[in-house]
Amino acid sequence: MKVSLCLATEAQAGSINPEPQNLPVEFQEFQKVFSEEIFTTLPEHCPYDSAIDLEEDKQPPYGPIYSMTPAERESLKEHIDSELGCHNQE
Repeated sequence: MKVSLCLATEAQAGSINPEPQNLPVEFQEFQKVFSEEIFTTLPEHCPYDSAIDLEEDKQPPYGPIYSMTPAERESLKEHIDSELGCHNQE
């Protein structure tokens, strides 16, 4: 029986490099996927787009999807704020 243990690490917001310098050979043909342009661009609208119709003046009920540590919650908040800021500048 073989058991492997991995140490959990927390990525700091903004520390992800969308254009890796040393992309492994097996992923070279997919290098475009790792580009800044693809990383920050939404796809074009298409016939399969879906909508979620919201009711006026209604708030969804609060309920955590799953439990997170305070550090995970803070990291998620920073990531969401960063992504919203990125897309609101357009």
